[in-house]
Amino acid sequence: MVLDIFSDLNTILKKDVPLKLFILNELKIIKVCGIDSFNYLQSQFTVDIKLLNKNNYLISSHCNNKGKILSVFYIFKHLKDFYYIQPSNIANKQIFELKKYSIFSRLNIEQNSELVLISVLGFKAVSFLEENFEIKFNKFNNLLICNKDIFILCFKYPIKHFLIIMHIRDFNNRIKKLNKNIISYDNSYFLSLLIRANFPIINDKIIGKFFPQNLNLAANHGLSFDKGCYIGQEMISKINFSKSNKKSLYCLFGKYNNLCINSNLIEKQVFGNWYITGKILNIITISDIYFIIQGVLDKNLVNDIKLRIYKTNILLKII
Repeated sequence: MVLDIFSDLNTILKKDVPLKLFILNELKIIKVCGIDSFNYLQSQFTVDIKLLNKNNYLISSHCNNKGKILSVFYIFKHLKDFYYIQPSNIANKQIFELKKYSIFSRLNIEQNSELVLISVLGFKAVSFLEENFEIKFNKFNNLLICNKDIFILCFKYPIKHFLIIMHIRDFNNRIKKLNKNIISYDNSYFLSLLIRANFPIINDKIIGKFFPQNLNLAANHGLSFDKGCYIGQEMISKINFSKSNKKSLYCLFGKYNNLCINSNLIEKQVFGNWYITGKILNIITISDIYFIIQGVLDKNLVNDIKLRIYKTNILLKII
């Protein structure tokens, strides 16, 4: 029975987790600065960056001229400079595409290799940050906190956690004083939080393959149809106003069941027969036998539909 296989779902994805600090080597921070940086990014990214202020960050994407996604990222502003965070394995290609039209613009786009990204979550994470990083959390619960050269992005879903950006030299000095048991270089749990938060993780295998609507960017407020033109907007707007998008981003939960996963296809059962319904984007192991999948499947699938990995008995549940 499917229900028996997933009976311990809530236990596996429990909210009460111990304090943990993850070193996120798979992510890069990109800085864009210069007198033309605002106008240039406004003409490139899908979100309206006028909505950025000193207390928030936004989800956005960068697309090619066909409207296909090159990257999805968190972007924020500090003073007059812009910063966005994306996976390391697509950074070079995305920056190359971003620079294509910048020859007459007065700006600089660079990966900052001297900045390190750290995820902090778990019991008493707030007090840990206040004590070890001189951060004061105010009553307004701002999404972005800046303290000198330290940036902290605050997330509330699926559990409360934080993303710290700071100079690697400063971090190395601080890490010596921390309990080594709370430090991890395995980013699986952090990636599972992104997937459960419905944040698309773009890698080098799927770059340029999907439209923003396929990955729920409109639902996540990562698309603007009012700010003016940007790269790929014509196709993105056409899909939006014609309501022709037939795919959606899903978070799925599964159990290995003693089988290796060697397919990126997902099937659904309809009247006893199995039909391909979508593809796996990312798969993250969260215990010895359980995993989370981020996949693009047919829109409007009901939560109790029977799903499996292509031609296996590995069943999946939408969460």
